[in-house]
Amino acid sequence: MDSGPITPARILPRSLRPGASLVHAPGMTSFRFSRSTRAGAPAAPSSSKRGPAGGPTAVADPAGAPRAARVLRRVFAVAYVCIVPLGLGRLVLAEGQRHGPMMAAYALLFAIGVCAWNSELLTGARRIGAHPLRALGTLALGVAILLALEAVGSLIAGWLAGVVPGGAQDLGNDTSISRILGAYPRPVVVAVLGVMGPFVEELFFRQFLIPLIGDRTRSWVGVVVSGILFGMLHMSSLQPSEWIGIIPHMCFGLAMGILFLRSHRNLLLPAGIHILNNASTFLANT
Repeated sequence: MDSGPITPARILPRSLRPGASLVHAPGMTSFRFSRSTRAGAPAAPSSSKRGPAGGPTAVADPAGAPRAARVLRRVFAVAYVCIVPLGLGRLVLAEGQRHGPMMAAYALLFAIGVCAWNSELLTGARRIGAHPLRALGTLALGVAILLALEAVGSLIAGWLAGVVPGGAQDLGNDTSISRILGAYPRPVVVAVLGVMGPFVEELFFRQFLIPLIGDRTRSWVGVVVSGILFGMLHMSSLQPSEWIGIIPHMCFGLAMGILFLRSHRNLLLPAGIHILNNASTFLANT
């Protein structure tokens, strides 16, 4: 007869011994032995990344995203680069025929982008709804950063415009927008260039580009690179006046990138500021 010590492992049935876990099924409860609950067994690593303050963060193209979303994100990025920065439409359309197709392209990119990142956008909306005061505080911080950076950028641009020959000319991008304002009804301009346009830009430069670069290097690298590229988006030539004129736009991009990271990559906050900035400008000038 075994005279060893009496332990729960010897008294309890096998299904109730330490290390068993409950398994619920309709109409019954049973036990199943789980290897991960054995003494000394390491816990399964968490696959979710944490934000600067412990919150969850999104990545540019997470492996867990649905296949359709991953495909749409690639389509969105390629289409945006071809249509906007590269301006392939200029190869087939005359100067006065580009504005209508460009506005239609922004509307299409808006639809593709919302479908591609719908999960992240819905999560961001839920976080704002769950903590509205926190979101409002983060938004106020973003506005303060934006005003400070744009003030510095405007001072630098103004000084350079006075010392660089030909540096005081207006951006060609501003002239093009003025033509659109005079050619299309106010509701169309506000809807496309005041709402859809800035949202598409935030999707590309913040939601797509910052994680794409930052997750492979450092987050601040993604913010700086995306801010510079965002400013260069507003160039129409390589003249000195264009480089000087985009400095405030670069500062705007940097501020939106900082807000994007500060909000744990909630795109709705920088997108809201960007939309308010553009829409109010168009409403004031139409």
